[in-house]
Amino acid sequence: MDKHARRARTSETPDTTSAAPTEQALKVARGDRILVERRQRPANYDFVGGSFQQVSRSLFTIVKEFDLGRREILILLLLGLEQERGTGRVRMTQSEMAEKLEIHRTDVSNLLGNLREIGLVMQVKRGNYQVHPRVFFAGSSEQQAEVLADLPPEELAFDVPMDRET
Repeated sequence: MDKHARRARTSETPDTTSAAPTEQALKVARGDRILVERRQRPANYDFVGGSFQQVSRSLFTIVKEFDLGRREILILLLLGLEQERGTGRVRMTQSEMAEKLEIHRTDVSNLLGNLREIGLVMQVKRGNYQVHPRVFFAGSSEQQAEVLADLPPEELAFDVPMDRET
């Protein structure tokens, strides 16, 4: 190898695999510029579903620790499944939720109030809700990180309880 050649590590497989990176010789002459761009690894979330519908593995712990009732769980699931991809927003009135769940609208209002108090659901504006992105998110982990970055500190502070071994 001449004095201007360098060994560079390149990867032909995504960073998420265990395949070893390959080496490739580069010839560099005086005055040449080298630009190295490192592919950012996907965020390491405790989620199931890849870039599809993501549901926190700790949902069971959340339900148990906050003593969520059947109807609160149904509202949480409904909002999680009705999310707009990439934003986590749900455009649905309380009347529409009540109709889908076959319960009274005032019950939906009370149950949403409980979920908002816990920090699991946020009301963005009238008829526009968002499930905490650390619990449910429809989109990629990159989109999820953007949504989390836009949350006000008091909403970001929600501590998602992790599964505990019993």
